[in-house]
Amino acid sequence: MNNIQNKFLIFLIVLCYIPVLFLGLFDVDEGAFATTSLQMIKQKQYLIPVIGDELRLEKPILTYWIQVVSMYVFGVNEFALRLPSIFASFIWAYCFSNFVKQHKPEQSSYTFSTQVEQTFYPSYCLQSSFHI
Repeated sequence: MNNIQNKFLIFLIVLCYIPVLFLGLFDVDEGAFATTSLQMIKQKQYLIPVIGDELRLEKPILTYWIQVVSMYVFGVNEFALRLPSIFASFIWAYCFSNFVKQHKPEQSSYTFSTQVEQTFYPSYCLQSSFHI
């Protein structure tokens, strides 16, 4: 694939992710992360993640901190809660693309990274459509 096709494919994938930012919360874990981040803001307690009175120590706290910063910047809404995850998936695809470039220079790293991104998008769409 040439450079123009690669850039168009990346643009198309980014364009497909835009509706995902405005879907309601549909996963149990997504709601728990959102509630924990919102409780951090309300209680101004950023070191120990809790939901209600229950500790949530099974996940890294950085996830909550990033969501809290996003909610401070964009307000408390689905967009602010999902944006960090979408950015993380794009960063992961970029790192994967660079990895492929270093180890398989003859292969198109764009092809691999766009295939990786295409695996994330259907999971969002299917979960939101069928409330899995």
